[in-house]
Amino acid sequence: MKHICVFFIFLISTSSHACSCMSTEFGRNTYKQAAYIVKGEAINVEIDEEKYQRIITFRVDESYKKTTEKTITIRTAISGAACGLGVNKNDKWLFFVYEYEGEKFVGLCGKHVRFNRRPNEAKARYKANCKLMKSYTKKLKKYQNE
Repeated sequence: MKHICVFFIFLISTSSHACSCMSTEFGRNTYKQAAYIVKGEAINVEIDEEKYQRIITFRVDESYKKTTEKTITIRTAISGAACGLGVNKNDKWLFFVYEYEGEKFVGLCGKHVRFNRRPNEAKARYKANCKLMKSYTKKLKKYQNE
């Protein structure tokens, strides 16, 4: 009985933080809230253990909002539990980037779309991402012209 009580006290006393996102539709507010919206490729990914961040060197192939730079540095948390994106070198993404204290960030809760297929990834998921990418691109071009 003593072990059970200790176990329950342990469960109650520990706190955990996990990424939690609200599901929203992609629309004008998503466009307005992003500091940058860019499509391109992660040409390098490094880990900053001290800041617990993944640092992505991103080649911008197309910009839908704000930047004219051809390469930008984007940060995300290392872990999905901390709302970080699992970005790998050579991944192709559409990123909705926000700024904080002069740095560019992306997180798990954004409307980002990876549009290259990874080894062992289900073909249906890849096709769904491509379909989503086309839908977003169409809306982004519309919002740019407003």
